[in-house]
Amino acid sequence: MAKFVVYEKVAESIYANFVDKTTASPGLNTAVNLGSGLIAGFAAAIVSQPADTMLSKINKTKGLPGEGTTSRLIKIAKELGIRGSYTGLGARLFMVGTLTAGQFAIYGDIKRVSIPAVRGDGRGCRDADDGDTGSWRSRRCRDREVKFLIPWYANWRRRTLESIGQ
Repeated sequence: MAKFVVYEKVAESIYANFVDKTTASPGLNTAVNLGSGLIAGFAAAIVSQPADTMLSKINKTKGLPGEGTTSRLIKIAKELGIRGSYTGLGARLFMVGTLTAGQFAIYGDIKRVSIPAVRGDGRGCRDADDGDTGSWRSRRCRDREVKFLIPWYANWRRRTLESIGQ
């Protein structure tokens, strides 16, 4: 969830300050999606790194007899400290950042292509000049995107499960 919030905020900021979305080429939109996705991936990696480090440590070490999980986690957190919680962050930034950038490039392109189909008149929600402004308009467009994508995902999942025999 946090990745989507960061992605949307970064993309909004780029479009508000640097790129005119109405005249941007599809390639430039994909570049904005990649950059926003990269920053969202970095944010996700930084936020989740301490928990993943502790999970790795708890899985590698055996607990003392009668020692509970909570007490083991507290002990590991004290041993690691804040600096130790971020051990291996560079590799994680590279992995999560690039994967997330790719995911959001695809997500942005699907979103760009699906909005005109959702609207039904060949124009995307953000291209329409029907008097709506501000966050209400954005919320309405997101609602239409969700109404389009949820059935698409459900059908895709059903077909996938049928193809593997489940």
